[in-house]
Amino acid sequence: MQRLGQRVMADLRRFLYARLLAQPPAFFERRHSGELLSRFTADVPLVEFSVAQALSSYIKDGLQILALLVTCALIDAKLFLFTFVVMPATVVPVARFARSLKKVALRSQTSLGALTSLTAEQLQNLPVVQAYGGVPRALSRFDEEAGRYFGEMRRSLFLRGAFSPTVEMLGIAGVALVVMWGARAVSAEPALAGRLLSFVAASLLLYQPVKSLSGTFSQVLTGLVAAERLFALADEPAPPDEGREAEPLKQALVLEGLRATYLDGREGLRGVDLTVPAGARVALVGASGAGKTTLFSILLGFLPSSGGEVRWDGVPLRELKPSSVRAQMAWVSQEPMLFSGTVRHNLLLGRPGASDAELWEALTLAHARDFVSTLPAGLDEPVGERGSRLSGGQRQRPDTQACPGCGTQGHDLDARFCKRCGTALDWKGP
Repeated sequence: MQRLGQRVMADLRRFLYARLLAQPPAFFERRHSGELLSRFTADVPLVEFSVAQALSSYIKDGLQILALLVTCALIDAKLFLFTFVVMPATVVPVARFARSLKKVALRSQTSLGALTSLTAEQLQNLPVVQAYGGVPRALSRFDEEAGRYFGEMRRSLFLRGAFSPTVEMLGIAGVALVVMWGARAVSAEPALAGRLLSFVAASLLLYQPVKSLSGTFSQVLTGLVAAERLFALADEPAPPDEGREAEPLKQALVLEGLRATYLDGREGLRGVDLTVPAGARVALVGASGAGKTTLFSILLGFLPSSGGEVRWDGVPLRELKPSSVRAQMAWVSQEPMLFSGTVRHNLLLGRPGASDAELWEALTLAHARDFVSTLPAGLDEPVGERGSRLSGGQRQRPDTQACPGCGTQGHDLDARFCKRCGTALDWKGP
């Protein structure tokens, strides 16, 4: 059963990760990365418990309870029916406990996501926090979030601890009512005493499996809340990667009356007209917030336009497969984007299978060959998380070449679109 649970969880993690990778950047702008990570690190194990251990307990204890109930029915059908008359009275408080426990579990898991998000944010920006003397404030914010999570967990543990004894007390009260009703029947017909004792004995044997099942049930409720959070993430719509394959640009990229509106209703672009001939170099210059990033996001299929048209060699962009359009473009972001791994790993991101000679040529064109060649392992030198082992300018140079066609031969790219490249580079930059 545990092996089945691990298999289910592995498939669930992969499915959720694939769904996240399919989401546009706007999806992550509305959410904290730490909150999403908590779904993987905290929610998935809770679901795993429900699938593996809880399911095993439910099968074992459930079969015992079923067998004992059948025994009680065979001993005395009237007493058995009376038991089912008493049982609904125990359902109402149990249902109330379950609702309260689910609410507290949801709040505690949401609080854990906020705590994880805060921790990740502070650690990623630790040099800034330390440079501006923000360590005490960071600790204060952490204490606040940790205290909120502690309070929710304390309430959750209290309800979970009280749930099992409550079920046990209700069960004992039910047995007592059955005994009282049976005693009245025995006083009228003493021959029923043996059957009453047998019925009570069978009822008392229900205590252990019911206790075990009620203890597991509180854990299952927490797992169900985690499952709801995971399914909500899985149900997030992702833009389909469908359409015609985009061929390398041969004529022009044309923007006609292009408009874009953000989720909050603000206009990002208003009636933009632009023609970029194949092979031309065009620079978009404007103040911060003018819409340069928005325009590039529309070209990459990250953001839908709210009006106008984009044509790739006369074909509407919406009819083309987004991934095939992205394959024809190069993105050099203002912020260096390096992955934990080696220099080679980052260079191969845009062009898997490139030879060492092609990689060194790309580094030469980015004026990065000199510093990469001095690294102890050269191309195989680890760059650290987010390129932390490199300087600011050094991070941008491999990043500049980590896109298809940038500095590499053999990639048929007639027009390159790069967003704000080179802001942290020296005069030798490309």
